[in-house]
Amino acid sequence: MKNIILTAAALVSLSWSASAQSEDIAWPIEPKNDYAKELLAYYSYNQELWVVDDEYVALAAEVEEHNADAVRGEIETLAEKADAAWRKFVWLTNENRLDEAIMFYAENRLTIDCIMANSQMRLYFHDDLIGNIAAEVMPEVELYVFMVDIMELDEAVVSMLYEATGSEDTLYDLMYIQDTLDTLYYRLGRYDDMLALIERTEAVLGMDRAYKLWMSAQIYNLKGDKETTLNMLLEAKEILTKRIEDGENVEDSELALSRVLEAYEVYSTMY
Repeated sequence: MKNIILTAAALVSLSWSASAQSEDIAWPIEPKNDYAKELLAYYSYNQELWVVDDEYVALAAEVEEHNADAVRGEIETLAEKADAAWRKFVWLTNENRLDEAIMFYAENRLTIDCIMANSQMRLYFHDDLIGNIAAEVMPEVELYVFMVDIMELDEAVVSMLYEATGSEDTLYDLMYIQDTLDTLYYRLGRYDDMLALIERTEAVLGMDRAYKLWMSAQIYNLKGDKETTLNMLLEAKEILTKRIEDGENVEDSELALSRVLEAYEVYSTMY
């Protein structure tokens, strides 16, 4: 976790936009809309996370093999930039300048997101709040691309959190993010990305071989690759048939086999 936070500090210096400091922001503010109200709640919570104590600095310095004073300086600089970025983003949203707010967020996303180590907080912030604001000002395809960029980084971060903690809540968040990405890839026609997502899911969570073949076959069908589609379904059929013959999880295997056979029948007559 400390590695993630301190690496973010280095990235922030590259992503920090001059526009974050280009306009005077009156603060504190009274929320004028629901978006601003929710953002202020996030801002208040995040302020608590920006407190830098000696124990935290010592641990971070040990992990990163840096001087403690240098680490403290990096973290305090990150906190100052994040605070300024959050205020600007909240203020733009509160003024109903939503197109500017989303553009500002896109330019300063690493800065604004850097302290969101909690996977559920990241998920709600991005999927509901940022997604809803963006949907008001972006065309559909542009919105999908925008959300893919956000969700792919979320997937990487939450995958690391799950591997580190094994938390069931984090697992749920990761599965939700991957399901969302699958839908976005489909809507954008990015079928190779859908296949790559299956591989990433298997790497972190594991995946039944027959299920993977069935899922992949559907994507190859979307790509128009009949041969690969049908070969995958036949391999899945062989696996499931053997399981049934061996008395292995018979009820679930029979249900899965029926779906594979149904898919084979449909796809074999489509071309």
